[in-house]
Amino acid sequence: MSQELRKEASRWLLRLQSEAVSAEDHAAFEAWYRAGPENAETFDALAEAVDRLRQLRGRIPKDLEPSDGAFSRSRRTILAVAAGGALAASITGFAWYVAAAPWGGESLTFETALGVQRQVKLADGSQIELNTGTRLDVRMSPARRHVKLARGEALFTVAHEAQRPFEVEAAGHVLRAVGTVFSVRVDANAAALLVIEGRVSVAPAGGGMPQLVSAAQRFDLANARTTALSPKDIERRLAWRRGMLDFDGIPLGDVVAEVERYTGARFTFADPALADLPMATYFRAADLDGFISRLEMSYPLLSVRETADGYVIYRRPEATR
Repeated sequence: MSQELRKEASRWLLRLQSEAVSAEDHAAFEAWYRAGPENAETFDALAEAVDRLRQLRGRIPKDLEPSDGAFSRSRRTILAVAAGGALAASITGFAWYVAAAPWGGESLTFETALGVQRQVKLADGSQIELNTGTRLDVRMSPARRHVKLARGEALFTVAHEAQRPFEVEAAGHVLRAVGTVFSVRVDANAAALLVIEGRVSVAPAGGGMPQLVSAAQRFDLANARTTALSPKDIERRLAWRRGMLDFDGIPLGDVVAEVERYTGARFTFADPALADLPMATYFRAADLDGFISRLEMSYPLLSVRETADGYVIYRRPEATR
């Protein structure tokens, strides 16, 4: 990590906290941040140091905090240091910077088990609803709001901050929003963005032309295809928020894949052609017995047999006569 790079990261950190920061400043910062891993690592290390010093300052008794005069000197100190490019500022100087930030920051990991949903609220007011088998890492600093979705599905209700976009990194893409509602899913069956309100910008993580995805649209991250959805389609896709699964004319193979995702059960088809049968059904996501009952009611000529390796869906013998 070169001294010049530390100087540049320091200047960006201060510029992004300025009241006069513009959208052009943010675009220039994003270009610099993504220009190379050294830039990102240097900036993130600085932001983390600031966060730690904020936490340290929070433990200092009130009667030991600097006076107004000391506060002013600290401000002049950190501005002078940053202008000169050095990061070896005094603790008092850094403490001023963190106190002036809208909030200190956080670095958190959230995870859910199979069949479990969870809601969390971030320090900026944004909310995240995690679906089954989901893991995501949240990295918040005075300059960035960044979430990495490692696996699973999550719905984001983003607090509006025009000067600090909310990013979700998923399946080799970066999704950016200012204040909107959208969900992202990454697993073996799907990698997609669903926008419920507002618009989300999607770009390859390595750089490239971004695409805008608007409300009531689904964007497939694997093939960059956008699909318009009806309100009913969106409601079905978000039924998991109520702990339910809702299908209308979906191939049985896809329905089974969703059941496996919520229960951990494994299904096979005695006849692969059965996977193409369309199914319309509604049941509790983690209710394996409920799904089997619905399947056999919908298709009286089908049955499910439990084996040592999971469940087999087959035609009843009388169905083949």
